[in-house]
This record gives sequence, structure tokens and C-alpha cells, in this order.
Amino acid sequence: PQQHIGGLASKAWLARLVCAVPVHWVPLYNSREHGLGANRFLHHTLAYRGPTLVLLHAQELLVALCAPCEWRETHQYWGGPEAALIQLQPTFAVVEQGPKMIYLNTSIRGYPKGLRGGSDPRKPLLTVPEDFDTLTFKSVPYALTNIEVWGCGDQASRETQLEIKKWQVREAERQRQVKLSAADWIEHPDRYLLELAGRPQYNNSAS
Repeated sequence: PQQHIGGLASKAWLARLVCAVPVHWVPLYNSREHGLGANRFLHHTLAYRGPTLVLLHAQELLVALCAPCEWRETHQYWGGPEAALIQLQPTFAVVEQGPKMIYLNTSIRGYPKGLRGGSDPRKPLLTVPEDFDTLTFKSVPYALTNIEVWGCGDQASRETQLEIKKWQVREAERQRQVKLSAADWIEHPDRYLLELAGRPQYNNSAS
């Protein structure tokens, strides 16, 4: 069942939420800073081995997708019983809570692409397409303006993610030893990773 809080009560609840953010929560991704796109979301969110809170801003709508475990890219729905989809604005409502209600796929062919929330794969409550430019919530489309991802685990979760990212940068640099044309490199998935690491200048003469 949904729980509704409207008007000033909703604003007061949000104010308490902001003030009550635990000090160990860390910002993993903010599209205003990192850019809005599927590859940006994947890079900053995957490999964080702890619970996360994803805030999706779309015009007057603000919804939160609560993932109790590490994000994964797969053609199957996942998430434990603590997974939840919550509407924060313009009114507050716990839209759904339960297992296997989170979906993320950007690369597996033959399955829907993008991010989804809701336990019914035939009619998801939340849909973000692979371009990450729009959001559909309860069958109503919105323009997606910002996504935030907060890591809610302990410090070790963040440290593990950073170590994995360092390894990925080293692997990307190793793969870059294979000569690529300028056009191929522009579309290469490792390009953004190396730019984040401060290594944006690569060309055909790389060896």
C-alpha cells in the first residue's frame, strides 16, 4: 500500500531527510558534475559493494530507487526484500518494496535497455531508457534532469570500489596499446574511463 504525505508535510519530511544523512554516506555519482548518460552512471555506480540510494530528478518529480546490494548489469531483475521505489516529490509515497524489482541493462542484446524499477517486468513503474534522457514513472513521461547516486555502505565499500577503478584504468591503458583509429577511439568504452583518470590524449601513434 502507498503512504502519502502532501504539501508542507512533504517539505518538512525532505528537510529532515537532508539533515539526517549519515556521515558515512558518500556521493558516488551526480550527473550535473559527471554528465548524464548510461556510461557515466555505470562507471560511478558499479563495483560499489554496498547499498545505494539513487535519486532521479525529472521536472517536478523526485523519486528514489533504493538498492540494498551492489549494482549489477544483467537481463534479470534483482534486489533483496529491502529494495524500494519511493516518490519524494511532489508528494511522498512508498510506491513499492520487495525483492527482484531493480533492472539495469545497457549491453545485453535481445532484452530491454536502460534502468527499470518495479516487480512486474511487463509494466515497470519506473523506466529510464538507455539514452538516460527521459524518465517514465507510472506510465507518465518526464524529462530527466539529474541523477544522484549515494553510497550508503561503510568506508570499506568505497575503498574497495576505488581499488577496482584503479585496476580498470590500468587494464584500459593496457588495452589502449593496441592501435586504434581516431574514429574507433571516440566510440571506445575505455575512453571515458581514461579521461576521468586524467589521461585523455591518445592518438594513432600510441604504442
